[in-house]
Amino acid sequence: NDNDNDNDNHNHKPVFSTDNRHFTDDNTSQSLTLTHITHLQRAQTPGREIVAALISNSSTFRSKTAFSQAKYISKKQQKHMPRCRIVRMTPSALCRAMFLKDARKISNLREDTLGWIMSAANVHAGQRVLVMDGAVQGLVVASCARKMGGYGKIAGVF
Repeated sequence: NDNDNDNDNHNHKPVFSTDNRHFTDDNTSQSLTLTHITHLQRAQTPGREIVAALISNSSTFRSKTAFSQAKYISKKQQKHMPRCRIVRMTPSALCRAMFLKDARKISNLREDTLGWIMSAANVHAGQRVLVMDGAVQGLVVASCARKMGGYGKIAGVF
């Protein structure tokens, strides 16, 4: 009768290993086709529904480790759920963004260096300022304008 109990135990959910060594990356585990996903995107289906559809149509998702599942979800969310962050545009934020995107366009000017330039120049409201700003896309002129608050004059030479 012990054999009968062993057979009953095989009807339960299978136990998977704690790693993903048995998976092969051959793109056969996803039953949704690219055309179907594109159709969902063109139909303006919300990103979370596309991610849910991808998860439910993946034959290997449930057998992955918790870490791999979280990584899979994160990757699909980044691809199908675009996000944006609204930030107050200041010269330092603009400098940081431009430095990260293409530092050569602003002559590798970092925001801390921009702050040091503004501090050393002692720019404040009510002044007349001459700025030679050809190499950094107008960041120094913008910083002067912000610091002066609309009071004073700036002559920018490019």
